[in-house]
Amino acid sequence: VVISETIPPPAPPAPAAPPAPPPQQEEDRAKTKKEEEPKADDKIYGIKPEKPAASKEKGKAEPSLPLQGTQEDELSPTKPKVSFKNILTCGKTSFPFVDNIARATKSEDVTAKRIEGIVYVTSERLRVNIDEILRLGAIMERRSMSTTKKLSFEWIALNRHIVHQQPEAFSSHLIAAVGDVRLEKSLACDALNVLMYQHTVSPDEYLRLCQHLDTVQPITIGLLAQLLRTNTQYYSSIHNLRSQTLQCDVLPIK
Repeated sequence: VVISETIPPPAPPAPAAPPAPPPQQEEDRAKTKKEEEPKADDKIYGIKPEKPAASKEKGKAEPSLPLQGTQEDELSPTKPKVSFKNILTCGKTSFPFVDNIARATKSEDVTAKRIEGIVYVTSERLRVNIDEILRLGAIMERRSMSTTKKLSFEWIALNRHIVHQQPEAFSSHLIAAVGDVRLEKSLACDALNVLMYQHTVSPDEYLRLCQHLDTVQPITIGLLAQLLRTNTQYYSSIHNLRSQTLQCDVLPIK
């Protein structure tokens, strides 16, 4: 038996393992792999919801909505309670500044106005519709009109804003302009009815005047004004004759 003393060659060394990737690259690969995998549950159909726009200013925080108060907050003695006594409510509400303006406007209309030492008081029930008077003058001008009437209408148009300061002059020009305009009895009684509801003519005076109109022909604006001055207590008083001798806005002129 021959025993060889030759030693076999050593086995080749195993190949070295590849170097391990850094941890950051492994995380990126895992994210990419997850995004590539289709997810049926997360799929959105239709219009995608808009993402809230990021705040331009980094240091500025987004405003947060106020939290709803709880029962503990209401019962907490440390937190101040809001008083509802001064809160305005619907209904009969008083506004001091509006009331003051209304009182001032009303007082200006009723306040006595001194012109050359004479005190004229403008009553709320003594109003004159200048527009209706001038409209009547325009209708009368289409026909024949005397020079006196034209001058009276011109005076009323030019002095319409100061007629309350010159009641006697205005009354004379008004009678000269429209005093001879005829009225039907029904129209004159309607005017007297308005005066009765304004408490410038009593019910008894109203009945007497309507009966008196049955015996008068023709009925004119000037005649009706004269009957009011001579047969009613309100218009016959000296104070009201000085302030204004005729109330024309209640005469429905057509």
